[in-house]
Amino acid sequence: MIELAERTGLNRSTAWRLLATLDSPGLVERDPVSQRYSVGYAILMLAASAEHDSIVRRARPVLERLADETGEAVNLALAKGVHLVYVDQVDPPQILAPNWLGRHVPLHATSSGKAFLA
Repeated sequence: MIELAERTGLNRSTAWRLLATLDSPGLVERDPVSQRYSVGYAILMLAASAEHDSIVRRARPVLERLADETGEAVNLALAKGVHLVYVDQVDPPQILAPNWLGRHVPLHATSSGKAFLA
């Protein structure tokens, strides 16, 4: 909290009140050991509820390069509650892969979901 106040130029009490306000709905979380704040789970939920267009546009060149370099199908999935939603897919020309676009899959049922949960 002191570091945040110093970096932002806020008074310590103002920084503390802001963090307390953000902590209540889960937008930030305080580590009980280090007492440091980090981004909370609610931020991830907000991001997951947003439209996918902007992240798909930004990620598409990376997905294409990865598919080209590996020769494998590459998917982009976002967490929505307890599911993954596949929002983009790039298939290399030599691979015939199933189309996952728009599918909602439980987090525990896919390797991507398991990585997210870990």
